[in-house]
Amino acid sequence: MIRKPWQSTLAIIAASIGLGSLANAQELTLAQCPPVVQSAIRNNSQGGTLEEIKLVDRDGASLYVAEVGLGENRDLKMYITADGTVVRSRQEIDFKTVPVPVRRTVLGLLPEGAVVSDCDVETAEGATKYVVEFMISPTRERKLTLGADGTVLSEHEKEKN
Repeated sequence: MIRKPWQSTLAIIAASIGLGSLANAQELTLAQCPPVVQSAIRNNSQGGTLEEIKLVDRDGASLYVAEVGLGENRDLKMYITADGTVVRSRQEIDFKTVPVPVRRTVLGLLPEGAVVSDCDVETAEGATKYVVEFMISPTRERKLTLGADGTVLSEHEKEKN
């Protein structure tokens, strides 16, 4: 698909709000969304249950953020433009389902005794990334972001309270 320049701008907006606070967001029902946004949500919900939709306005651009429960404590978050384009999605997945190169890299970096605590697949502008979190001690967590080929794109550690 060929993206228009404004679609890339909206993808950047979506990425910039990330998983952070959506304090300026307005909660909506599915019926309150434009028909194309409703279709995008229905077509990409993977049979899950719609839990929440928020309308976010950033620099005059509207973005719909839909959260879908997929069962088994998994969820999906989609960032959708007013024209119904899903510019970003993030889905919680089982670590066993990540591509072999990603799993191989993570297991090679996993300290002895560490346990994977969370795994997400994120898609934005046609690129897929995997975000894997694991506990390296009872109070320390590491987060890796990897490309589909297993390349580490970023790595962060933080103290857990």
